[in-house]
Amino acid sequence: MAPTVGYAFSKLEIANEIYSPKAHGQLEAEQQMIRDGLIRVFSGQSGIPVDIRSMSTDPAKEAQSASA
Repeated sequence: MAPTVGYAFSKLEIANEIYSPKAHGQLEAEQQMIRDGLIRVFSGQSGIPVDIRSMSTDPAKEAQSASA
């Protein structure tokens, strides 16, 4: 495929991972970031941020929620 699209990679270069598409490297970097983040959360080193956008101000709903 390389010669067809204008690249001069030999089969040996490709087999030895000299040729690696950018997307593969980006995917590996993103997966490592996810793993690192999950390790920090599960080990207690970090928390999960929470952003509350709205809250009920109806006292009847609050009382009902508290009794459930």
